[in-house]
Amino acid sequence: MNPPSTSMSSIGSKAGSSALCWLLPGWPQWEWGQRERSLQLAGMYASFMTLGILTWGTALGLWAIFGGFVVHVVSMTDAIRQTAYPNLSWFVPPASSAAGLGLLFYAPAVLGASMLAWPGVTTRLCRKLPDKRHGRTRTQATELT
Repeated sequence: MNPPSTSMSSIGSKAGSSALCWLLPGWPQWEWGQRERSLQLAGMYASFMTLGILTWGTALGLWAIFGGFVVHVVSMTDAIRQTAYPNLSWFVPPASSAAGLGLLFYAPAVLGASMLAWPGVTTRLCRKLPDKRHGRTRTQATELT
């Protein structure tokens, strides 16, 4: 019996038309015929993200987005484990899923949306930047005028 392959072409052929379907929580499970697991993951993700969007700008909204991120990591970890079993140790799939999704998608999205949710934070940070034209800080420049 041949060991399962972990190349991207075998992942794409097992999980659907391409490996990009892994970016939707529950999609690989749906492609493999695991309908209940797929619907649970997709439903939890949609619920967390809807709550996060509706309550954005509050602590609850940030926690809801984090909950959606955790569900997304669980979905991707499950897909990686089913494809790569027994080749990877127990911590590699969740660590790689969390790092990849967090750094490539969630961190930039949350940081960008935070500028809309809390505009005063960026304004306070910009006030302390040095004013290169006159050799003084912007707060000193606004105090003089």
